[in-house]
Amino acid sequence: MLHKTLPALLLGAALLPFPLAAQNAPTTRFEGRDIFALQVATDPQISPDGKHVAYVRRQGDIMTDRQKGGIWLVDTTTGVQQPLVSDASQPRWSPDGKRLAYIASDNGKPQLFVRWLDQGTTIRVTTLPDGPQSVTWSPDGTSIAYVMRVPADPAKLGKAPDKPEGAEWAKPLEVIDRIDYRADGGGYVQPGYDHIFLVSAEGGPPRQLSFGDYQDGGPLSFTPDGRAILFSAVRKPDWQQKVFDPEIYALDLASGAIAPLTSRDGPDVAPAMTTAAPQDALAQEFVAFAVDTGVLRFGEFKTKAGRLSPYFFNAGLFDDGLKVGRLAQFYAQRLLDSGLAFDMIFGPAYKGITLAAAVSIEL
Repeated sequence: MLHKTLPALLLGAALLPFPLAAQNAPTTRFEGRDIFALQVATDPQISPDGKHVAYVRRQGDIMTDRQKGGIWLVDTTTGVQQPLVSDASQPRWSPDGKRLAYIASDNGKPQLFVRWLDQGTTIRVTTLPDGPQSVTWSPDGTSIAYVMRVPADPAKLGKAPDKPEGAEWAKPLEVIDRIDYRADGGGYVQPGYDHIFLVSAEGGPPRQLSFGDYQDGGPLSFTPDGRAILFSAVRKPDWQQKVFDPEIYALDLASGAIAPLTSRDGPDVAPAMTTAAPQDALAQEFVAFAVDTGVLRFGEFKTKAGRLSPYFFNAGLFDDGLKVGRLAQFYAQRLLDSGLAFDMIFGPAYKGITLAAAVSIEL
C-alpha cells in the first residue's frame, strides 16, 4: 500500500504553489507604501540648561498624503523621550527654559502658542490670517518676533463688466507683475510680502516692524540688549533681479530704522548674535553707558569714506566730568581684570591725556 501512497504524496506536493511560504512571509524590500511609515527627526532645539532637546518628529499620513509633525522632548541624561504636542512645529525655548513657543493649527490656521512646561498649561498667543515663521524669543523673554506674509491686492488689468445674475464665467484674469512669481516646492507666490512682527509672549495684538515691497526673511536674531533684530533681505531698488544677493540688516525696535550690516556680493543669511560671556559683563555695561549718554547711536550713517555704517560712536560727547570719570572707571577695571603688570599710564594727545589722568586717579 505504501508504494501507491508515496507517489500520490509526491504528486500532490508538486502541484502546490512553490512560493507559498514566501508569499506569506514579510518582504524585506522597500516599497512605495513604506514611505508613510518613515519617521524623521527635524529642528532640534536644546534647552538653555542643556537637560532637554525639543524636536519635531515627522511622519507621512496615508489618509491625507501629507507630512504631519509632533513636538517631542528628549532627556539628554537618560535618553527618555515623551510626546509634547501633536501636529505642531517650530519649538523654541524661552531664555529661562521654563516655556516653549511653537506653531500649531487652530481652526485650520497656524497660530503661535506658548506652553509652561512645569505647569503643563498652554495659551494661544496670536490669531493670525497666515502662518508665522522664524519664531524668535526676545532676550528678556517678554516678547516673540516672527515673520509673516502681509497680503496685498493682486495686480489687475482693466475691469471686467458686471456679471449677470446666475452667469457662469471663467475665472478672473490673473496678472503676474513680479519676477519672483513662483517658488520651487511652493507654487505660485501669493500677492503680498513677508515682514517682521513682534507680539507679547502672553498674547495681545502684534506690532508690525518692517514695511515696504520687500521680502524680509528669517531666521531672526535679537541683539543681546533686545533693542534690535537682525534679519536677511534684498532691500535694493532692483531686488527682484537680485534675489540671490541678500544682505544682513539691523532693525531698531524703538525707531523702526533699518540699516544694512553687510554689502558684499553673494548671499548673506541666517544672522546669529553671540551672547557675551559672563566675564565680559563689563563690556555690556560699557555699551549701555555709551548708548545712554548718546555717544553710541544706531541707525544709518555715512562715513567719510562713503561707507554706510549701522552705528556711530562719537567720543567727543564724553564732555563733562561725570562722563569722563565713569569712562575712566571702565578703563581702570579692565586694566585690573587683565592681570597685566604696569607702572605707567600713557595717553596720546589730546583726549588721551585727560583720560590717562582720570584712569590713574581711579587706580
